[in-house]
Amino acid sequence: MTVKINVMAGAAAAAVAASALFSLPGIASAAAHLEGQTYAEVTGVIAQEGGTAIIATRVGDRLPLSKCIVTGVSKSTFVRPPVVQAVPGRDGRYGRQGVRYRVVSNEYRLSLNCNAPAATANTPGNSAASPEGREAKREQQAQE
Repeated sequence: MTVKINVMAGAAAAAVAASALFSLPGIASAAAHLEGQTYAEVTGVIAQEGGTAIIATRVGDRLPLSKCIVTGVSKSTFVRPPVVQAVPGRDGRYGRQGVRYRVVSNEYRLSLNCNAPAATANTPGNSAASPEGREAKREQQAQE
C-alpha cells in the first residue's frame, strides 16, 4: 500500500514539474516585441540591454540596412569554445592547457526584410494585397 502511494506521489510530482517546465514562455517570445521595427531601432534596444545583434537571415536589397524591417527575433543560449593559443609545455610539445568554454546568452539572431515597402512594376516589395502593402500604398498616396 505504501509503495503504491509513493509511486503515485512521485508520478504526480513529475507531472507537476513537467507542466511547469512546458508552461514557461519560450526564449523567442522574450524578444517578440521587437518584430516589426526597423533594424536601427531593434539594435538600439538590444544594445541597451547589453546584447549583441546578429543578422541571421536577410531578404531583399532595396532598403539600407538601418531601414530593414525585423521579421523575426530569437535569443539563443549556447556554449562557445574560446580562442586559445597553443603554448609549449615543459617537454617542448604544444598543447592547450586550462581551456574553458564560455556560455553565450546575450546574442539575438535577427531576420530582416529589406524589400521595398510596396511592390511596383520595377521593384520587389510587399504585395498590395498584404496588410503591410496596403499601408504602404496608403502612405504613398497620402504623400502625392
